[in-house]
Amino acid sequence: VFADIVNVLVYRGASVVKPENLRDGPTTSVFKAADGKLGQKNRDILKFDTEHGVEIRVYGLENQTHISDVMPVRVMGYDFSTYDWNIRKEKMKNKEQGREADYTAELWPDQKLCPVVTLVLYFGTEPWSGPTTLHGMLDLPENLKCFVPDYPINLVQVAFLKEEEISLFQSDFRLQFTGRGKLD
Repeated sequence: VFADIVNVLVYRGASVVKPENLRDGPTTSVFKAADGKLGQKNRDILKFDTEHGVEIRVYGLENQTHISDVMPVRVMGYDFSTYDWNIRKEKMKNKEQGREADYTAELWPDQKLCPVVTLVLYFGTEPWSGPTTLHGMLDLPENLKCFVPDYPINLVQVAFLKEEEISLFQSDFRLQFTGRGKLD
């Protein structure tokens, strides 16, 4: 089901993600907040997409039944944690191989991270009215916009998917559209 959701919503139905290449990733991350206290973030689902045993992409799904006015920051935190975990993993690999990068560089120039794609699946029946970008959450003067990076979320309003998108699903995920006048 996970592969089907990603293939339809990210790759427009192309069979890019294969179920046999997916493995579970860490969904919990611990961080030290600005006040010095430890905090924890819990992502709903994280999967590593591998080919020949090598991680090539990372996908996260966040299931929402209610609108969240802080969703862009939540997703930004989840994605940061996943990238940070990947950096730490690469550094450990370097250490084991006796090729640690300079302290300030952390990784070698040829070391690239896997892209992280997070989809927010909103299952509410009212259209999403919350912010879909970091800028949408901020009281941001126009003259500062170019200095504050925006962070959009990949919001999928499941109840409002078009028939042509719904018809691409091949897994049990399709079943949720029965009884709503879609694919009966």
